[in-house]
Amino acid sequence: MKKHNVENPGFLFRFLTLPLLMAISLLPFFVLYRISDFIRFALYNIARYRVSVVRSNLNRCFPEKSEQERLEIERQFYSHLGDLFVETIKGLTISEAEMRKRMLNIDQSIYDDLNINNQSSIIVMSHCGNWEWICLMLQLACKQQIQCIYKTLSSEGFDYMMFKIRSKFGANPIPMEQTLRVFAANREITTCNAFIGDQNPSSGTSAAWVDFFGQQTAFMWGTEKIAKKIQLASLLSKQLQS
Repeated sequence: MKKHNVENPGFLFRFLTLPLLMAISLLPFFVLYRISDFIRFALYNIARYRVSVVRSNLNRCFPEKSEQERLEIERQFYSHLGDLFVETIKGLTISEAEMRKRMLNIDQSIYDDLNINNQSSIIVMSHCGNWEWICLMLQLACKQQIQCIYKTLSSEGFDYMMFKIRSKFGANPIPMEQTLRVFAANREITTCNAFIGDQNPSSGTSAAWVDFFGQQTAFMWGTEKIAKKIQLASLLSKQLQS
């Protein structure tokens, strides 16, 4: 089986930053969520990180709601953002038992039937909930080899860290630009291939435009073409964070 690997995070990241993040990931969840509260306060109340963008989007998407209701959604968004930071770091050391406790896989029989029939599939996800944990849970829920498609980060160190997290339970993370090549090399293996389909396309001319919360929004497409080209079943992710 052809596998991608990331091996060069840099000396300082490997021996200074990564051990620190590993130590943080070992903290119990109740401590991590207090750190999340601090992150939310720093981003929202001090740095005001993209607050004007978030507020503008909420005004356009929920014009029927009162200003107070939109402000509550705004605060909840930054709380969720803080949770994403600490939960992603927790992915470095989280155990299989802890993951199963916090994630619920719906329609397990679908994955089991695909595996019995040696049918590979494409799973289309979105940036909803904790998508990094969805990738981890897929590795536990499916007997097939999991291949998650990702966009490489500009920071080699953090790209290395995210690769380690995403492959923790045996997945094969694939950089977006290598998708078809790796798929072709692994055609004889039964796989579940996870795509995140709501990323902003680099060019609106090659995008699917849909009405999303009352706004014309560009979505990436191509998963259905890949599924047809190499005869993969196509599914929507149905995993919930409990």
